[in-house]
Formats: sequence, C-alpha cells, structure tokens
Amino acid sequence: MVFNQMKSIDSNIYKYTALSLAATSLIPQFVVGYRTGSLVDISIISQLFMMTSSFLWSLYMYDQKELELAAATSILGFSSFMILCLKFIYYNRRWANHMKNFEKQTKITVVDDVEPDAV
Repeated sequence: MVFNQMKSIDSNIYKYTALSLAATSLIPQFVVGYRTGSLVDISIISQLFMMTSSFLWSLYMYDQKELELAAATSILGFSSFMILCLKFIYYNRRWANHMKNFEKQTKITVVDDVEPDAV
C-alpha cells in the first residue's frame, strides 16, 4: 500500500531533491575550510576521484541530453576542484610559515667551564 502511494507522488520531486543535495554537498565543506583556514583532514585522493567522476558524469549526461544532470554534476566537480585549490593554498601557506620559523637563527650558548668529573 505504501508503495502504491509512492507511485502517485511525482518522481521529479525525488529526482530534483537528490540532484540539488548532491550538487551542493561539498559547499559546506568549502565554507568551513575557508573560515577555519585549514583543510588538513580532507583527502586529496578522494577529492580527485570526486572531481574526475563528476567530470565524466557531466560529459555522459551532456551526451544523453540531460542538461540539468550535467549541470549538477558540474557543480559537484567544481566544488571538489575548489576544495583542492584551497587545500593547496593552505598547504603552501603552512609550508611558508614553517620555513620562515625554521630559518630564524636561534641563540646557542656553549658552556666551557664544566669539569670532566661532573659529567
């Protein structure tokens, strides 16, 4: 009975709801990363997979004349690309700060008046 009721609901509701949620799923991660200035916990490999698969799905959907699906997967791929760019920028910033602090000279004090028996 429930299945028959679900058939009566327009399937476009499910289609476009799932489509909009999938297309915008990475935007909150991008916003949080931008606000905190860190994307250390984000996997580069998974983002590369997401970006590549979104690009391929976009091409497939465009070929099938499903332009709304191609646009949604393009948004997902672009979001993944932006996360990768932001991760690269933050990594370079952390590396530059590390090298700046690493190159600072530290004052080393050598004590020569220690007796050999004290050691």
